[in-house]
Amino acid sequence: MEHKVPDDQQILEEYFDLATNKKTKKLSWLYGMVATFGLDPDQLDGFTWNNDYSINLKNKKKAIQPLHPQWTFLFELKEKQPCKSEDCLSSVRSSLYRAMAFENTQLRITDLLNAYEIRKNFYKNAMRKQQRKSPALVGAF
Repeated sequence: MEHKVPDDQQILEEYFDLATNKKTKKLSWLYGMVATFGLDPDQLDGFTWNNDYSINLKNKKKAIQPLHPQWTFLFELKEKQPCKSEDCLSSVRSSLYRAMAFENTQLRITDLLNAYEIRKNFYKNAMRKQQRKSPALVGAF
């Protein structure tokens, strides 16, 4: 069965459905991280937070910025991180994969990642168009 790419509203609804259920509360955090940063859960091993709510990954030189910065605050990702250890993250990740396999969630990681890529490309194109419409004020002052 093919899944359609979720829009932002569907992602928000699924996140809060997971967050308000005792059994899936920890899963909601991981789900929010994937939706916000566009990373596969396996890529989050050993990540660290920066003061600007971006994250650092072990194998990346550049910090990863949230595409929707407001989601970092809305989901309280930094504050509600369920655990700091690799073992705990691995356990939460396994729980999320089980929930998806048994259809306890409507959306899939690949759907979230596809939605992220679509938004990212849309924003990049919108920024390019905006930059072409308003040329830089070089030497204006």
